[in-house]
Amino acid sequence: MNLLFRFRQGSPALACLLCACSAETYSPDTDGGHSHDDEHTDNAAVMLTTHESTDLYVLDHDSGTFATSGHNTGTNAAQFSPASDSLTTAIIAANIVLFAGLVEHEEHEEHEEHEEHEEHEEHEEHEEHEDSHYELEFSSLTSSGNQVSAAFGHFGVLANSATTAITPFSEVVEATEFETTISQSGQTAPAALLDEASSTYLLFNGTQAQVYQNQVALGITLDCQQLHALLDLEDTLVLACDDHLSSLNQHDDTWQFTAIDTELTNIASLQWATQHDEAFAFIPGTQQLFALHLHDDETALEPLNTAQPLSGNLCAIDLAGESLVTLTDTAKVTGLHAGDDEEAPFITAFRITLDETISPINCDQLLMATNSSNAMIADNSIGKLYSIELDDALTHIHERFPLPAGQTAADLTVLAPQQAGDDHDHEH
Repeated sequence: MNLLFRFRQGSPALACLLCACSAETYSPDTDGGHSHDDEHTDNAAVMLTTHESTDLYVLDHDSGTFATSGHNTGTNAAQFSPASDSLTTAIIAANIVLFAGLVEHEEHEEHEEHEEHEEHEEHEEHEEHEDSHYELEFSSLTSSGNQVSAAFGHFGVLANSATTAITPFSEVVEATEFETTISQSGQTAPAALLDEASSTYLLFNGTQAQVYQNQVALGITLDCQQLHALLDLEDTLVLACDDHLSSLNQHDDTWQFTAIDTELTNIASLQWATQHDEAFAFIPGTQQLFALHLHDDETALEPLNTAQPLSGNLCAIDLAGESLVTLTDTAKVTGLHAGDDEEAPFITAFRITLDETISPINCDQLLMATNSSNAMIADNSIGKLYSIELDDALTHIHERFPLPAGQTAADLTVLAPQQAGDDHDHEH
């Protein structure tokens, strides 16, 4: 899920603190214990925070247990704010923001090949092959604050009411300082960098969202006293402000806001799932599920039409490849696929039951995070994490892992490289 504006309730942001130490590395896959040959988990990093601990936990796929990463947030129940690249995340504690990400490392190996010649002589030829693997690394970059945006390839951290610190997704793990800062008094949410080359950015001042270029307001404004969500849909930002939705994108080199039609007035209650240029939303504890349409002839948030009824009240949704994955209070995990055209209802591609979870269950007990081929679901009521392999009719519970002993999960995220075919031109 790429909710690209997030804050942590708690202490107000402290004065600006931008500091750097040496980066830390954690490899969730080790040579010890039992090994899994499943390629779909080899490069995935499953991270967990708990209500009882300040530790960051990482799933060791080989041992089947959560291990402490050696990285401490300084506060219980830190929250993740993953970027749209699926490789990096901000980690939001009470008054500080940390970063982590998967980094690709190339391995060079020599393999011997035996070729049989006409004279039946064998000659050894050495060919160098390049292989790669990903390691989870924790950035040395930190900032005071508890609000983060992630838009157009950059994280923004509201360090204090006058400063948003900006750093690219791609450099966040190795960076020793923030790439730039957006300095202007009266900021109430993290600014978003719209275009680095022209120093164009979006600023929030508690009354309006305003587009600036080189610290000069361009007169492009939107009423926005309270920002509920900022969604990055490739070349478009979607803002959930107050009781309305709007999009922001560039037309003929000019940025402009466009109202998004919706009959909803309780915009703040929506929770979002995004991927590429698509976005879906739901109201927790209800069966209200919505799809966002952003076209030249239609800009609207509309109820999602499903061919089969939902299996209970919604606890979570997320996007995984071609599937919109829903989790309900009846312990059902359902994958919805788009129909043949935009008018066709979404069909149920798969539905499975969390077999050890007692239904009905309070949604507060469940957390879900996905990558393109897996769903990870933490059930605090039984102290387990389900690993579900998503493959339409072949979808199944692949494994169950114990949560950290004596602790309850507060937040969950999965970082994984995109698989071939994930990076399509159309947006989610």
